[in-house]
Amino acid sequence: MTAGGHGTRDSQPAVSVVVVAYERPDEVAACLKALSAQTVAHEVIVVDNSASDSVVEMVTRDFPPVRYLREGQNDGYAGGNNRGLAVARGQQILVLNPDTLPTPDALQRMLETLARHPGSLVTAKLIGSDGRVNAVGNQMHFSGLVTCCGLGDDPACWVGDVPVFLTSGAAVLADRETWTTLKGFDPDFFLYMEDADLSLRARLMGREIWCAADAEILHRYALNMTPEKFSWLCRNRWFTVAKNFSSHTIRQRALGLIVTELLVLGYAMMHGPRYVSATGRALWAVWVRRGVLHQQRQVIQRSRTVSDQELDPWLSHGLPYGQLVAKPWLQHLLAGVTHPILRWMGRNRGEVA
Repeated sequence: MTAGGHGTRDSQPAVSVVVVAYERPDEVAACLKALSAQTVAHEVIVVDNSASDSVVEMVTRDFPPVRYLREGQNDGYAGGNNRGLAVARGQQILVLNPDTLPTPDALQRMLETLARHPGSLVTAKLIGSDGRVNAVGNQMHFSGLVTCCGLGDDPACWVGDVPVFLTSGAAVLADRETWTTLKGFDPDFFLYMEDADLSLRARLMGREIWCAADAEILHRYALNMTPEKFSWLCRNRWFTVAKNFSSHTIRQRALGLIVTELLVLGYAMMHGPRYVSATGRALWAVWVRRGVLHQQRQVIQRSRTVSDQELDPWLSHGLPYGQLVAKPWLQHLLAGVTHPILRWMGRNRGEVA
């Protein structure tokens, strides 16, 4: 295996990189080219969820050392990554979005952070196309709403190893033992929020999450909300809360959760019937999976070593109106009215004995 490029198929890599692709061969090719310039030897595994042959033709032609997986089905981002994790040979494994371009030393920097914090999840400093921070890890509202930490900041404001509450699924590095213990991503999530669920499960096991802020990765991402995406986000947010927080905490925060859902429904109504219908589909999906979610929560609650109270300082109680409402005056009005109420309703007043 050569440093600064993809490893051969026969060599034993120290690091594996899993990239899940869905069409867009030019985007995937740019990511693979950036990976080939890394200063650390590694193998790359492309898991192809595409219906067409565009990605396989590009990989075969332009990146022959890359390992390619395709099973003729779309398992989503969560399931696709799990397939890659299952065959990865490295002791450290990076899950990477296909719409990313890591700088040449990004993988090395992430590995150095992982070495300083063994057993943790490590993400990178994601830079948007505008040159500003896209994410330095993620943060969470007590209702499960997830937003990017550091969004819009000057990248120079974030350096070194930064403790964060949630990793960003666009770039997640962990050692093999950690991925195995967590059993990868929950395939039920398919798309969106799988990184939040992974992060919460890791935290409940006492594991830390860090951003290697000196590792920069360009994330060619633009928020493009559609009714389908809105439905997935609502569904998987409810999955995350139902699985990972104790029944006591959910009951205690029930009123705050209801108020938040009414605000989310208001957002849907502002955007039309298709968004309202999307909310209904998400709620139906949770109802259908309620038995499975209950079983998953029981397993998590039995194995956890960290209480909800210990997670509480990380959770926000204000909603990100700045990312949801265009008019500043309306942002301030909504925040002024709802945040004090949600702050009181979202408090965790202690676990029952």
